[in-house]
Amino acid sequence: MARLEPELLQSLMRGEPAAQAAFWRAQWPRVLQICRKTLDNPHDAADLAAEVLVDFMFERAPKLKEPEAAPSYVALMAMRRAQRVARMRRQITVPSDDFQNWGASGPGPDAQADASAQRTTLQG
Repeated sequence: MARLEPELLQSLMRGEPAAQAAFWRAQWPRVLQICRKTLDNPHDAADLAAEVLVDFMFERAPKLKEPEAAPSYVALMAMRRAQRVARMRRQITVPSDDFQNWGASGPGPDAQADASAQRTTLQG
């Protein structure tokens, strides 16, 4: 990882647009790579990488006590957020027992009533 110039980091902390653009160009490949290693979907990884950089530049950078730690801090932010997103996606399950028990007992009473209503509509 290339070290960033102290002047660039100081400008970034002041919120100067040119410094933000230079920081983005310097950090984008690394942050995107971190997100891609954790997330399966490349579009989600790119969205998360952009979110991390924007959050850092506008919320975190002005409050940094040690500007030279900025690249490491951004990498850590990306890793933690990507892991959180991946963990949340693994926790998503089918919300209803109806789908899990479909083959065992057949459709539930609502599905039977819907089928009956459809037959009536088609016949009449």
